[in-house]
Amino acid sequence: MPVKDEQGNLITSEREQENIWNEHFKEVLNRPEPETTANIPIAEHDLEVNIEIPPRSEIIRAVKSLKNNKATGNDKLSAEQFKSDPTLTANILHTPFKKIWQNIKIPKNWSEGNIIRLAKKGDLTNCNNWRGIIK
Repeated sequence: MPVKDEQGNLITSEREQENIWNEHFKEVLNRPEPETTANIPIAEHDLEVNIEIPPRSEIIRAVKSLKNNKATGNDKLSAEQFKSDPTLTANILHTPFKKIWQNIKIPKNWSEGNIIRLAKKGDLTNCNNWRGIIK
């Protein structure tokens, strides 16, 4: 579907439309830092936090708590697939989680996503009449 650029010109080229959408969502999703900083009081007591590598039992608990009927990520794996055998899932995931925990480095593609456009009401050639959902 064609969209309008900031000057109101209708753009029909797919490449130009992609550039328009990229710029639109960069602007919408990357807001500037607030001018005033939050006044967060210092905690009266430190919390006991376990910073050891998560055991398989914790992974199993997390897998079981995943919500069903949600969109898959880039890997196309659903929560239902993980939940079909939580123990097997935990055994498979424990090794990479352990490596990530020890190296303190999360794989880059774990923080990437796709933006899906959902139409709102109004003129659909206007980018502001679309909602971006990060998948």
